[in-house]
Amino acid sequence: MYSEAKNLQCPIPLASAALQQFISGKSLGYGRKDDSQVVKVYEMITGIPVGKRHKAPVSEGDNVGDIWVMEDGSHEQIVEVGDEPRHHVVFNNQYTRVLKVRFGPKDTTLAHRHAEDSLYFFLVSDGKCG
Repeated sequence: MYSEAKNLQCPIPLASAALQQFISGKSLGYGRKDDSQVVKVYEMITGIPVGKRHKAPVSEGDNVGDIWVMEDGSHEQIVEVGDEPRHHVVFNNQYTRVLKVRFGPKDTTLAHRHAEDSLYFFLVSDGKCG
């Protein structure tokens, strides 16, 4: 292949890079194995097994899409307040967004962020009728 590329005066950078990996694989003792063993070269270089699933690193922060690490060690992705399932948008225009939020005792909301300045009114029942 290389002699033909030379005769045609055609560069073959990908083939050259692949050849280097095959030479590395041979030096690691994989020369008599099939070509798929070149993956072992990448595993040796990076220390990461190819084809195995790895957890993505946790990106902690305060923005929508970031992760909060909770007190119990669990992770929760931050959602925008209007996307939190217990927050229901009842009115929205360019000036105002009104949300109705309702959750029971010992229930909590998901980690969420109010991206815009907010004003809160809490209407709480005192449990008495009449």
